[in-house]
Amino acid sequence: MGRFIEETLTTNDSTKRLVVQSEFSVSLSGTFDGATVTIQRSHDSGATFKDVQAYTAATETYLYEPELCPYRATVSSAGASTSIVIRLARKSPDIH
Repeated sequence: MGRFIEETLTTNDSTKRLVVQSEFSVSLSGTFDGATVTIQRSHDSGATFKDVQAYTAATETYLYEPELCPYRATVSSAGASTSIVIRLARKSPDIH
């Protein structure tokens, strides 16, 4: 399992999952055109996800997860020109 995911999304789409524990980075860039990017966490191995944080503009930030959980990002409410590069990365070693 890798240490990061980086994908370009348009409307109503989700990234692959990244399992994290401890601090991890969130990087969002590109054209938002009214879009909301929501960072989501799962406590049931990815069967369901719950919202953690939402962004409506480009950002570089860190989040903290005390448990071992999969995270993903989703894009919603986007206009036709939306194209957002999303990178989630953990600083910890590979988790198996």
